[in-house]
Amino acid sequence: MEHLKYLTREWFGQRLKQAILERGMSQKGLERLSGVNSKSIRSYIRGDAFPPLDSFAKLCKALNYSADYLLGLSGPKAFEGEEPLSDETMAVRSTFSTMNDEQKKAFLQFLKTIPSEKK
Repeated sequence: MEHLKYLTREWFGQRLKQAILERGMSQKGLERLSGVNSKSIRSYIRGDAFPPLDSFAKLCKALNYSADYLLGLSGPKAFEGEEPLSDETMAVRSTFSTMNDEQKKAFLQFLKTIPSEKK
């Protein structure tokens, strides 16, 4: 089990930081999307601690990365059965996460005015 040598707090912190940067997010944006407080996120990035399982799952989902990726067991990929999010979608998601409630409401109203191409 050669790959298990990488399962350290420091390794996880590096992968988490890399994932945040790849998604164009801030730690505060990740906090908003995941519900995991930014103080804990900073602690994980520094390698001070591993997140509890529920927080780990929230981080994976918010970043749209598999648990295997964040643990260093695989390359980046979306959850099984889901398509990876495009860079444009991630940019919108990241921007939305930094908006206040009034801005989010206005943005969602604006989206309703755009005709959908899907049937």
